[in-house]
Amino acid sequence: MVSALLGFALNLDREAAAEFQRRLRDTLVKVGSPAALLYTQAIADQAPAGWDVTPWLDELRRRGVQQPPWAMLPRRAFLGAWKGTELLGDQDLIILGFMYEGEPAESFQLMIDHNLGLVKDAILLPVPPPQLIATWRERTDEIDFRAIDSQQAANEITAPLAHSDALWLDPPWSDDFRSHRGLLRTHLRLLPVPTVEERLEPPGEEFRQELVAEFMRSSEAASLQDRELTELVASRLVDFRIDLGDGDVFRWSPIVVELLLVDWYPRKTLPDEGEVENVPEILRAWIRYAGQRRKLPEALISETLAAVDQWLPEFDKGMADASRFGPAKSIVAAMKAEGVDVTDSVALKRWMDDFNRRSLEERAAIIPPFPGLG
Repeated sequence: MVSALLGFALNLDREAAAEFQRRLRDTLVKVGSPAALLYTQAIADQAPAGWDVTPWLDELRRRGVQQPPWAMLPRRAFLGAWKGTELLGDQDLIILGFMYEGEPAESFQLMIDHNLGLVKDAILLPVPPPQLIATWRERTDEIDFRAIDSQQAANEITAPLAHSDALWLDPPWSDDFRSHRGLLRTHLRLLPVPTVEERLEPPGEEFRQELVAEFMRSSEAASLQDRELTELVASRLVDFRIDLGDGDVFRWSPIVVELLLVDWYPRKTLPDEGEVENVPEILRAWIRYAGQRRKLPEALISETLAAVDQWLPEFDKGMADASRFGPAKSIVAAMKAEGVDVTDSVALKRWMDDFNRRSLEERAAIIPPFPGLG
């Protein structure tokens, strides 16, 4: 109940969150009952680190409010962790087992979305982990479960969870995540402190070029006629997977195809002549190549290939719609339209100086404002 209450405050801006805390504190202190004290203790246990609930507790205790003797919770123990990985790699399931002393085991199930890089769903279920895993195995053969240690569980959850806790215009997480976020916070305290891995730099140009060269030597690319254009599109596919998402160039799924065709390509790329028409064929070849590299079942490769046909109409519309271009693409397109040599640094600086002297209306004609901000 407290976790669901705290879920209401998720994704509030600083001012709204402060007002929510103030009203909640005033209500609990005004009630001043043992139940109010219990609620306040639970809030202190489940609230984010930025909440300072200690003064609330001090005020209630100054008023002589005491906790009833029956209110002590039994000790909770951590039982283990399991990771379920989808064959297409879009998401992982992390299952954490817990048990209160003298009570049946329960499972906290978390869904990590690798395309968004966050915990998308979290729910506490009154079933032991082995039973929950057996249910998943009965439901699908496309998730492979294995036991992991508590340190790995803590490491894998921490960064995606922090991303989930960021302020979102349109929160991508589920209602269950909202209502269980507070409970999850208390349960994760039984796991080790996450170890911070050294942040690696994205692979450089030499690594990317070798990936493209390997593809160009593959049987999947052999039938593609325009080798120069094929190499260009393949290099874009590599850049897309390295620079956006989890960086696995061989992980392709219907969702990844959608992100590429509907968002990334229209927003980021200024295509060469003939490129747009050839993207579908080259993308299909890359998907087959990547699927073979990952040894995916043919049915999953076919499912991803079908997504290319599904999203082609949106891709064609996006590539022709200047309002969907990103700022960098819009500027380069405007430079080229005005005859600027984008390889000439002096010409680039001259154009940018002129651009900055233009009126807001003239600049907005080149770089449209983001939706909702213009």
